[in-house]
Amino acid sequence: MVHSDPNTWTAPNWHKDWKDITSEFDAMKVFSIAILKSIDKTTVELDLFEEGYMKVDVSRAGEKYAELYANTRETELEYVLYVPFGKVEEGEYHFRDISKGIEILHRCL
Repeated sequence: MVHSDPNTWTAPNWHKDWKDITSEFDAMKVFSIAILKSIDKTTVELDLFEEGYMKVDVSRAGEKYAELYANTRETELEYVLYVPFGKVEEGEYHFRDISKGIEILHRCL
């Protein structure tokens, strides 16, 4: 299931064994809104690709250029960004601050 407008996203109702998915979901939603405000001509799509797993695909001019994940590590939230997606120079970036992620996306455009 794919959803394009982060303002309409609602947390999935998965089995409770999948931990508290709400914090990771909320983090990806907030980051996605920040992406749309910071980077022109960009779209984001929430992809609930399998129960317990979700990501955000970031595209520009119709071409996917990043995948975003959020993970809770003990008590801290960590973002993971794969960019430029599908390219030889694709990198995996881990960070906790949204502004750092926006900076990475701008660098990779």
